[in-house]
Amino acid sequence: VIMSDFTSRRVQQRKREFKRALDGQALKEERVKEQISLRKEERGKLLSAKRKKYGNNLDLDVQATALTEDEVVGHVRRLQGSKVEAEQFESLQALRRALCTEDPPIAVCIRAGIVPILAQILSHSKNERALLDATWCCTNLATGRGPELGEMLQLAPMLIARLDSGDDSLVEHSLTCLGNLAFDSEDLRSHVARTGAVAGAVHLLARPSEGVVRAAAFLLCNLVRSGTGVREEIMRSGIVTYLPGAIERASSFDTKVELVWLLSYYTAGGEKYAAPFVSGTLGHLAALAAHVREGPAA
Repeated sequence: VIMSDFTSRRVQQRKREFKRALDGQALKEERVKEQISLRKEERGKLLSAKRKKYGNNLDLDVQATALTEDEVVGHVRRLQGSKVEAEQFESLQALRRALCTEDPPIAVCIRAGIVPILAQILSHSKNERALLDATWCCTNLATGRGPELGEMLQLAPMLIARLDSGDDSLVEHSLTCLGNLAFDSEDLRSHVARTGAVAGAVHLLARPSEGVVRAAAFLLCNLVRSGTGVREEIMRSGIVTYLPGAIERASSFDTKVELVWLLSYYTAGGEKYAAPFVSGTLGHLAALAAHVREGPAA
């Protein structure tokens, strides 16, 4: 088949346009990879801090203490089988301290059967400290990897129910645990989204506690990666109302950064999602960009 010069030029032009499209897609995929890499680095810093403190003023023992595998299994069994509340609480605290170490025994705890026990505590306990310890255990367990992590999905409804608590530390840990579950796995992310976490997290952006706001943004950043359905739910839940106010109120540099990450992930869905923010947040983003260039205060 002989092509005219005009046809040949058209073909070459289309090839160039096709290559540009491929290059653009490759660049987009590279940007996404870089964003995920940065999120993982930030997550590591967040989790390290979470393992060392509650974030409130309760007089709680936060010392990280390693346990042998046999000791972990023994504490899980006592937590499940003892009829003495003091013994149960002692074992819960021991497991929480073990999960606060640099090498937490996540797989051992899950294999020993801790998850259904934590579900019982979260569902029925009236003891504030027991609830905090249990939620903290959940937060650190959810930093694990592997198929056993799927067992933790049974905790999602209990954690979501705790988002209505007046205890900021309990809410913060619940949000962070859900965010950890939604971080890497698309299956886990979709399950958490379907369980009803989206609306509660959006509304918590209005909470006075920056720890809660930061954790809510962390969860939403992970959930929005599920795609259009979650992005639509975030929009219906009032993100356009809550997010600009949260950015304006935030005094912590880390909180502002987490909120801007959320804005970035959400508005990546296109003009429909980006346009409502143009007038309200550009000033705050410009100020934050200047702060980033100067470096956060020591």
